[in-house]
Amino acid sequence: MVHQATAVPVASPPARRWAVPALTLIAALIVIVVLDRELRDYHLQDVLAALRAIPRADLWWSAVLTAFSYTVLTLYDVLGLRYAGKPLPYRRTAVTSFIAYAFTHSFSFAALTGAAVRYRLYAPAGLTGIDVARVSGFTAVTSGVGISLLGGLALVLAPEATGTALRLHPGWALAAGCGILAAIAAYLIWAVAARRPLELWNWRVEPPGAALAGPQLAAGLADLVLSAAALWVLLPSSVDMAFPAFAGVYAAAIAVGLLSHVPGGVGVLEAVLLVTVPHGDTPRMLGALLAYRGIYYLLPLLGAALLLAAHELTDQWTDRRRRVARAMNLAQQVAPQLLGSLVFVAGLVLLLSGATPGIDTRLAILRDALPLQILESSHLVGSVIGLGLVVLARALFERVNAAWQLTVLLLAGGVAASLLKGLDYEEAVVLGIVLLCLWLGRGQFYRRASLWQERFSPAWA
Repeated sequence: MVHQATAVPVASPPARRWAVPALTLIAALIVIVVLDRELRDYHLQDVLAALRAIPRADLWWSAVLTAFSYTVLTLYDVLGLRYAGKPLPYRRTAVTSFIAYAFTHSFSFAALTGAAVRYRLYAPAGLTGIDVARVSGFTAVTSGVGISLLGGLALVLAPEATGTALRLHPGWALAAGCGILAAIAAYLIWAVAARRPLELWNWRVEPPGAALAGPQLAAGLADLVLSAAALWVLLPSSVDMAFPAFAGVYAAAIAVGLLSHVPGGVGVLEAVLLVTVPHGDTPRMLGALLAYRGIYYLLPLLGAALLLAAHELTDQWTDRRRRVARAMNLAQQVAPQLLGSLVFVAGLVLLLSGATPGIDTRLAILRDALPLQILESSHLVGSVIGLGLVVLARALFERVNAAWQLTVLLLAGGVAASLLKGLDYEEAVVLGIVLLCLWLGRGQFYRRASLWQERFSPAWA
């Protein structure tokens, strides 16, 4: 079990506080450069055509493998609850695990998504915040062990193909794989044989024991294999790579996405796979990655949102007043976070749109109706608005009224810029929906604080 040890907090040196944000910024810049290099010669309609060309049978197979992957993920919580000494019926555990992982996969920030969902759904069963922290810590270790085990096995079983994809000499790839597997073996020995907890900074970690350590490794590996297979079946036939090597590259891409702290690893996963997997057909490769995003991330997220809403309604069905009060309280608690996340995503949409060319047929219509200066300035204004929305999202989390007012204006301007720069009505509709949600939740942004007084941490910057 994971406990926080009693200790006097020590201030982190400035260099350590800035190290992670700096590395994250460098990773983001690398992703932008890679995607620009890979996609500069292609248009959106090429990718959409490749997406539509994916056989329906492949889509169904990907959906089935995704369902198996999320089923295995429920075992993470089953084992985590046993580790915390709070086992629950499987039905409740499975529902909670599915909702938590659907949100975590799409938004990352597990402390704000997965752990919050677990606490909301496990608390009525008697689990405390400490219990949920133990479960969340165990599931995080299980995921890390699964990624490491899959990567290590790929490097050992297919050192040439995996090493070539990861730009490693086969000898170094084999050595790295052996090192990873040795580290996992050391963890397994500690988990089974250790009799004392492990002290790490302000945390004390108790060994899970033989009854949990073996299933933990098996569940972590099985989940990663299934999620990799869900993408593998969508890849174009031009991909020249066996599944063991691809699984290793996939594990590396997932690890890089987690380290980048980008929600859902959006862009990071795609950039790593576009560079490392020999495909020979960029539009079809990107079409497969987009289909995988929809099947493995967006569909479970939609199902989890509906399931969470249904749970909230049925859980309070016997007492209407209590149900309404708790639903309103829950909405008030999560509205700023959800709306801030939507605004953050809207900003990313505008930034991504500003970095990609428009559709020629739509641009031709605008060139006949508007001066060229308006088209070019609208493109720039849309990108600037996107950057502003990304920055303002943090202040929305803090319920700042001035941030809400400015965000409403920027979203309205973003709708206009989307239409003027290339008749991107799909993008304008998305921004309009976010604007409507923000307007409906206006009562939650009541803090009369100055935007200039916001304390932006190094990690946020």
